[in-house]
Amino acid sequence: MLWSFNFTHDANRSRDEIKAAVDAVIEDLRTRKVTPEELARARTKMRSSLYSTIDGTGRIGLIDLLAVYALFDNDPNKVNTLEDGFAKVTPELIQKTAQEYLRPTNRSIYVIDPGAAQPAAPAAQQGGK
Repeated sequence: MLWSFNFTHDANRSRDEIKAAVDAVIEDLRTRKVTPEELARARTKMRSSLYSTIDGTGRIGLIDLLAVYALFDNDPNKVNTLEDGFAKVTPELIQKTAQEYLRPTNRSIYVIDPGAAQPAAPAAQQGGK
C-alpha cells in the first residue's frame, strides 16, 4: 500500500520546517505507543470514513468494495467484515508498522513550486537535431 499526504503552505514556512514537523510526528509514532484514547479516536474516524465510502453518492463506494472483494478474494461478503479488522489494530501493531515502513529511507518527497520556471527541453524534444 502507498501512504501519501500533501501540504500546501504559506510562503513564510519553508520546506525544511514542514519536513521537520512531519518527521517529528512520524518519529513519535515510531518511538511511542499510541494511547487507548488515540486508538479509540482513530477507530471512530476509520468507521466514519468507511460509512461515508459505503453510503456516498449512489453507493458507488459500496459497489467498488464489493467488486474488489469479488475480484481479488472471490468473496464480496467480506465487505461486511471490514469493521472487524479495526478491532485487530493495537498500539503495538501501529508502532511495529511505523518502525518498519515509516523510515526516512523508505520515502519519496515530491515538491511542486507553483509558477517555477520550467527547464528548457532538450533539442531532440523540440524537433531539432
